[in-house]
Amino acid sequence: MKDIINSRIIYALLIGSIFLVSSCESKDKAVVAQEGYKALDSAYVEFRAGNNKTSKNISLDVLANARELSNDSLAGRALMSLCRTALRDRDTTALSDYSEQLTELTEKTGQEMWMMIRAHMNAEMNRMQSNLGEAAALYDESMAIAKSLGYKGMYAAEHFNKSFIAVEQGEFGEAAILIKGYFDIRKEINPDKDDAYGLIALVNYLAKKDDLNGAATVAYTARRLFQEENIVPDPADEAPMAAAESKIQKELPQIVRDSIQAHSSGLSVSLLLEQYLN
Repeated sequence: MKDIINSRIIYALLIGSIFLVSSCESKDKAVVAQEGYKALDSAYVEFRAGNNKTSKNISLDVLANARELSNDSLAGRALMSLCRTALRDRDTTALSDYSEQLTELTEKTGQEMWMMIRAHMNAEMNRMQSNLGEAAALYDESMAIAKSLGYKGMYAAEHFNKSFIAVEQGEFGEAAILIKGYFDIRKEINPDKDDAYGLIALVNYLAKKDDLNGAATVAYTARRLFQEENIVPDPADEAPMAAAESKIQKELPQIVRDSIQAHSSGLSVSLLLEQYLN
């Protein structure tokens, strides 16, 4: 999406506030490492605010200190943060560099989680570049590792991600299965919470099927819930959401859009899934 890193895996691992340490040797290593974890939270906040450069610089500082501390876990989490900023920048060179470092970290520690992260991040980049075959293979790699490690969050996330590829390939039946699988796993993880993030996949699915009334209903509900829950879509997910909304804007009359938006104000995730997936 360990639990899905925000709507999605990876990123829930980023914890903590600002990393202002002039020398790792001047403090206890555990204290410095904790400041590093806090700094990654600050980097995540900056990322969500659209301050990609600031987020990247904080993460680079954390990575440098993690190397000095020989703290592999902190280094891995800093690399995850850096992969995310590389995705937003569509910087394939940087992502390749961070991916190689994740591979080296896996070889050093024997922790397959880092290869899962690597596969996921590169799948995202390939999806944004419409390299669907490569993206699908990388999502499958990530999904297999997640399943073997018992990371239900990531396993769910890759169902969500693969649905976009299925839709692009015109495999709407497969896409519906993947989207439903995502929501089912998320409900297993947290039975008491509806997962608003997954509505992005449903919007994309409905828009590509030319069910624009349905797509608009889900999109308006999703944007309302995102605002209420302070959710910011990841780069690879915002693009198809925005494309669907653009299609709705162009092809549905204003009076229809206004009516749908008013109707959607009282809708929930559960109601939408029952209407469009069951």
